Amino acid sequence: MLAALFLTWFQVGEPCAACSTAGKEVRVCAPHAEEERKVFASAGRSLSSRDSAERIAGLEELARLTFTHVNAPSKRLAERLASALDDDSLKVRKRAAELLGPPQNAVVAMGALLGAFKASEGERDKVQKRQQRLVERQRGPQSPDGKKLKELKLEEGECARQLEALVGWRSVLLGQLVRFPDERVVDAILKEPRGFDFGGNEALAQLGTQRAWTGVVASIGAWEQELIGWESMLRNMEGAVSGYSKDLQDAFLGVFREQVEKVRAAGAAHLPELARLAREHQLGPTPERNERRHEEWERWLANNRAAMLEKLPGVNSPVW
Repeated sequence: MLAALFLTWFQVGEPCAACSTAGKEVRVCAPHAEEERKVFASAGRSLSSRDSAERIAGLEELARLTFTHVNAPSKRLAERLASALDDDSLKVRKRAAELLGPPQNAVVAMGALLGAFKASEGERDKVQKRQQRLVERQRGPQSPDGKKLKELKLEEGECARQLEALVGWRSVLLGQLVRFPDERVVDAILKEPRGFDFGGNEALAQLGTQRAWTGVVASIGAWEQELIGWESMLRNMEGAVSGYSKDLQDAFLGVFREQVEKVRAAGAAHLPELARLAREHQLGPTPERNERRHEEWERWLANNRAAMLEKLPGVNSPVW
């Protein structure tokens, strides 16, 4: 019990009467400023270590400082935590993102996380285009064979691994960004792709504004159109190969069946979570499974718009 109470206190932290915040300006008292200087010096070796675990330990040592003056979170300290969002190690980046929550400087933290989100999207787009070029080189009129084809497939596989890591990093950033009630977060998510597998729709639903939910419903429409498209192609192909042997039919139809199941699975995985988030925001019942999901979700949006936040308050102070 005592350990739990201590942990709760430590996570919440305490204010310092001698430290203060006015607007976005933070004034850290002399004792806390001196403590910060000493910890920056002592943590320097850990932060510059080649060992990712040591770098994480250095970041955590810095982050602990703010818990003794939560009413005046240091800008310098938050900026040092934010610099680790560019670390070569994904583990270090993830831990840095996690540490950029309460009680660190909210203005610095949000700006840094938004910057990291934008950078990750740019990197993801670049890797995705490279992967597409590799696929085209394998299937073009002068498609390679032998050693060259093997090299291209290896490169394509490496791109797939990079994309998987970037999507995971995106998920971490979204998980932190939803903690900031600010329209700039909504804008950043709306600007980027929000296919169900990217997680942006759940983040928008958590933010809960009218614009955010409008973006979610638009994504549901895009998903439904993709499903309709693949189902239509599958039906057309089934008609075209109906006279073939079963083995040939399976060979021709395999890709289309896989895509239909993949898109259906995405809906099955994400639509229930969006419905749960709607209930969490005390909105009306979401559409049940039917053949016109987007149409029903549009009607739901119109019926519940008045109950949604028109605009988020914004992050205007370093203090949470």
